[in-house]
Amino acid sequence: YCAVLCFHEELSEEVLEKMIVRAAPGDKQQDEVREHLRGRKLWIPKSLCVLSHYPFYYPCREFLKQLYRISLTASRLPLERYVCNFVQEVPLPPQGRIKVQWSIAGEILTLQRAPPNEIPPAEGPLNLLFRLLDLRNIVQLFTAVLQEGKILLYSTQTSLLTVIAEAILALVFPFRWEHVYIPVLPLQLIEFVNAPTPFIMGVNSYSLRQRRESFLAASCPEDVVVVNLDENKLRLPTRPLQPLPPRQHRKLMEHLQAHGGGWDQAEAKRLVLMADLAFSMAPTPSESDATAKSEKARHKRDFSQIQYGFFRFFLSLLQGYRECIVVPRAEDPDPAELFRL
Repeated sequence: YCAVLCFHEELSEEVLEKMIVRAAPGDKQQDEVREHLRGRKLWIPKSLCVLSHYPFYYPCREFLKQLYRISLTASRLPLERYVCNFVQEVPLPPQGRIKVQWSIAGEILTLQRAPPNEIPPAEGPLNLLFRLLDLRNIVQLFTAVLQEGKILLYSTQTSLLTVIAEAILALVFPFRWEHVYIPVLPLQLIEFVNAPTPFIMGVNSYSLRQRRESFLAASCPEDVVVVNLDENKLRLPTRPLQPLPPRQHRKLMEHLQAHGGGWDQAEAKRLVLMADLAFSMAPTPSESDATAKSEKARHKRDFSQIQYGFFRFFLSLLQGYRECIVVPRAEDPDPAELFRL
């Protein structure tokens, strides 16, 4: 898992001069470049990146934001000291209810790993999922995962892809996805969506439009479930998915309607626009009202109950499964069928 903060820094005159000397072959060309850049400021992109074996999305993201804030102020400690503290001195919490908290620039961050025998908390990813997609599309996506389908997520915001993919996997607990899993697929490997095996992949749709405009319309296989996170749309495969059992499907929808809150199109659009920004822009008055409404809807969502609803779906679906298993016996050591449907 990876959290990245991208920013721009002004290029110093000394570094700029070295670049001009390396890039321009002769004195005349160098003078032309200097004249062209006279009075102008050049800004270069830089990135801070944190890698982890564990899905600590928000602590890592907040750490990078606070680190950047510290870099803009007069601090008695060098930035490397904060990095060393985070990487080498903050312990990894064991699986269970133990939390590790530490402070950076007055912000308290928390790390916690779920117990192995409990439903893992996934409030952050599920919050994004239920704000971007309505209940009908979420259940359709859940159905495709259960049937080991091919699922392609795409969005203009790269930061949404991994979080939404992890939210989808959280819904199928206690089962695990054992097939191909590439939440952010590099554009150079886009042909991997033609793989014959089940997969969950994500791709940045902005880059896709820039370089392969008609891919989704012409080249994407028809058996792939294409999820447009920016517009709350699903393109289902030509071969229809098998529907969930009616009774369990009805109860699941009732449970989600009671605890999942409503889907708001304006909120979803604003979320997409702001997803990749480390620091949110000041909202307009109308956006402030929409934000207040979204906060009320978020408080109505009970994510522990949402996860329990999907868990209860599996309990209802699999209860009495032993009655369907044909066990070889002495009088019939080699039964013709192993399952009684």
